[in-house]
Amino acid sequence: MMIVNFELTILRTPRLQGEGSSVHSTFQLGTHLDGLNHLQIGNQCYNGFALDEIAEEWGTNKLGMETVPQIITRGVLLDIASVKKVSRLKKGYVITVSDVEAALEKESSAVQRGDAVLFHTG
Repeated sequence: MMIVNFELTILRTPRLQGEGSSVHSTFQLGTHLDGLNHLQIGNQCYNGFALDEIAEEWGTNKLGMETVPQIITRGVLLDIASVKKVSRLKKGYVITVSDVEAALEKESSAVQRGDAVLFHTG
């Protein structure tokens, strides 16, 4: 999710007139991987770690992306919007196994162990 705030400032003085704008957002502007430290229910994190035991001022001391090696693999793009014959899936639509199977059949493709599967939703 990207949060963008837009701000417009209009400056008017007897000698100077002008306007300026700025955009403020998070650094997560595109596709990215979240570390396993983002997976939690209450104080319970992935693999049994307690959030209050791994949280630091600067982030977490376990489960971060710095522990993940480079990922080089084949990508498979599944056009689910096309399978459903829409330009964009409705907000909240849950992609089903049947949707995945239909997309694979339409593209005459298959998912293999180690593939990165990407879903086009519109």
